[in-house]
Amino acid sequence: KYCERLQYLEMLTPQIPDITALAMKFVLSYNQVSSMLVGIDKPEFINKAVEAADGKYLSREQLAFAESLAWPQPEFLNLAVWDRNGWLK
Repeated sequence: KYCERLQYLEMLTPQIPDITALAMKFVLSYNQVSSMLVGIDKPEFINKAVEAADGKYLSREQLAFAESLAWPQPEFLNLAVWDRNGWLK
């Protein structure tokens, strides 16, 4: 299953060069989303965020493909639980 999750790499293009850009474009592809919060601790990250928010987001087909790659147990990805368990240290 893990290797199947790496299929997101097929979505990388010159317009979507890395997983960060893909994640931002994924979020902004939903009409219900009008803004997103991006953690930026380096100046170059703001430039990447602005480049990703160019109005050219994922097509319906790309969005469906990305959704199909969702982790099957989202509760596992609960960072609050990870923190309580000491896994983030």
